Amino acid sequence: MVLGIIGLFMLLALRTRKTYASAILIGWVVAILLMSLKPQWLYLDIPSNRIANYISYPLSIAGAFAFVWGINQVKNIKFKKYYLNARVLYVLFLILATFTAVSGLYDNSQSLKDRGEYQKAVQTFNASDYLANNTGNEDVILKDHNYIIADAWIKLFFMRDYSYPLSRGFFKRYEDPVKKREMCTLWMISTPNTVNGKKCFEGTGTNFIMVNPDFDGSQFEKSKEFWKIYSNEQIAVYYKNI
Repeated sequence: MVLGIIGLFMLLALRTRKTYASAILIGWVVAILLMSLKPQWLYLDIPSNRIANYISYPLSIAGAFAFVWGINQVKNIKFKKYYLNARVLYVLFLILATFTAVSGLYDNSQSLKDRGEYQKAVQTFNASDYLANNTGNEDVILKDHNYIIADAWIKLFFMRDYSYPLSRGFFKRYEDPVKKREMCTLWMISTPNTVNGKKCFEGTGTNFIMVNPDFDGSQFEKSKEFWKIYSNEQIAVYYKNI
């Protein structure tokens, strides 16, 4: 990351910025950085955390540029010799290679889930299978995205539409400074018994709610309008008695 940013500044400072290759790389990095950090400046309606995943590609290229440029600076091109001792260059290269390898392995280890996470995903799949077998096309399901593990796979159990079932997204999504968001998916889970929540249930026809009971169970347990019809360690499914 650091080496990539250094490479970006070097590209901006050196004459190579006037070449097509450098201009494309600079535009690539700057565009993704802006879309990730300040999406409202570009009037984007895309979650910035998803865009940020792609910054590693152009930064890697910029970092490689910085690395090669640094090697060339210690080399006497005319006599094809290096200003630094060969052993010093070898040690510097070894340090950089070790840092790169360790950082890469650490990133990979962070992406791996422990066994407990997989077991939680199985609970989600079991609840999804139950709903798929006990609901029809006339039913509307709303699930939570914040506290349910592997909820993106739920739609595969229904295969009805890309946006089905309905989903309460990340809370920050409902505070978008660029575009006013719909609020029903938030209200129907967070505040189902309020006036706004009831209007949303009526307007969308939602009659099944899928949540993590540790975070969102109490508001449904206290209401006589909702019946718990399925429960496991991670998921509770409520039916709205219309």
